Amino acid sequence: MDRDLARHVAHVALASTTRLDSAIYALEKHCPPDELAVYRQAIGNVTACVDREILDKIYADYPDLRDEIEARIAKYGPRI
Repeated sequence: MDRDLARHVAHVALASTTRLDSAIYALEKHCPPDELAVYRQAIGNVTACVDREILDKIYADYPDLRDEIEARIAKYGPRI
């Protein structure tokens, strides 16, 4: 995978986990605590999987891409 494709895939992966994280807001408002805990854990598991199976591999090939993306997130916030 070339660097441009790696950047694109990393952004898609990060956007997907950001969207899942945003679902927690609705879950907090409409689910009982025990059900909320199940969904929080599931979202955490999916996020960890995306990090491990996609982002870690991309950053291993393009270590400076991690810094670039983290700097963008620090400046503008997460991709939505």
